[in-house]
Amino acid sequence: MNVRHFNFEQFSNFMQKVADSHQRYQHSVLVEIGAYLEEYSKSMIGHLQSGSYSIPSWKELAPITKVEKTAKGFVFNEEFNPLFRTGVLHDSISYSVVLNQVFIGSSDPVSIDHELGAPHRNLPQRSFLGLAMFKSKIALEKVLSDFLLYWLIQKSAVFKIEKKL
Repeated sequence: MNVRHFNFEQFSNFMQKVADSHQRYQHSVLVEIGAYLEEYSKSMIGHLQSGSYSIPSWKELAPITKVEKTAKGFVFNEEFNPLFRTGVLHDSISYSVVLNQVFIGSSDPVSIDHELGAPHRNLPQRSFLGLAMFKSKIALEKVLSDFLLYWLIQKSAVFKIEKKL
């Protein structure tokens, strides 16, 4: 183990450096988290998903939806690409970092009905944003603990989440 020895002034200077670098480290980890969640959410589109925590598994598409996709000439996989028709929903998923927060979402108006379900439209819940977050819990905990460690010891501020998409 590599141990640093400080006198009081050196320790004070080091802690000032740690405090001064917080925003840079924080921004770096938030960008990595946002990029990871965006990529993971997008990877869910077009494939049936198993649930996690309180979010249910995706239901198979209704027979009428399969017939409609076929009649309209959509290209699809054996699962009939749930939530994917034109790519608009997929491409609308993005993240942004504002101050000390990361936001992930979709600009497509239909995303809310799919994310939460819309019984009045006969749409079951097919969460892709919340589900990506729940399924990423362990990876996010790891990158956040790395952030704290790297920040406190002033190691590189480049963070990478192991991709298990």
